[in-house]
Amino acid sequence: MSLDDLLAVVREILNPEAARSGLDRCLRRHGVGNLRDLQAKAPSTRRSRPMRLCMHAILQESPRKRANNSRAQTPALLKGLIFSETGAAMTPTSTKKGAKLYRYYVSMDVIRNRETGEETAPMRLAAGMVEDAVVTEARRILQTPEVVTQVLAALKREQGATSETDAIVALHEFDALWGQFFPAEQARIIQLLVRRVTVTAAGLEVDIRREGIAGVIREMVAPRRMQAAE
Repeated sequence: MSLDDLLAVVREILNPEAARSGLDRCLRRHGVGNLRDLQAKAPSTRRSRPMRLCMHAILQESPRKRANNSRAQTPALLKGLIFSETGAAMTPTSTKKGAKLYRYYVSMDVIRNRETGEETAPMRLAAGMVEDAVVTEARRILQTPEVVTQVLAALKREQGATSETDAIVALHEFDALWGQFFPAEQARIIQLLVRRVTVTAAGLEVDIRREGIAGVIREMVAPRRMQAAE
């Protein structure tokens, strides 16, 4: 089995965001420099100790830490959603200095050297800062009495598996539930929840898809329900 084959298995079973370099480092750290050596030493179907240790390490890592570590390998949280005040899309870009990766959203006006007249709103923003601000604003909107009432009414009409209690908990414990998702899952939720983010001189304008909030809450409740079943 090659490292790529093993990576495919790890992503399928353990961690969809596992990185090839991280898996390689994990194996080497436990004395496995070559997978052929591992096969020769352990021809049985039982997992070798190094492999068990690597899998245990992956499973023990917190979802929030996995999300932060793998953000650079997944679609940007606001890709296709964030625009400058001129209406130009702000595209995700990144630069690496040493071992540190710096991510940004940059207006296409800047990338294409388009004249925009007098610029007052930022045309380049640190990605982590703006993503955190949008998630914070989304959480604030989700917890307003108007939205809570709207979500409960929608769930009642649908008569689905999500109870009123689960929905209220999800709305008021947004941070805890949000941290359980991988970056790709977080990006999907934001795509369902946010229609558009506009960068203005006064700050960020976040347009929420209110008609889709009930669906988002169902998705956020699902991991909690699975944990309870376990």
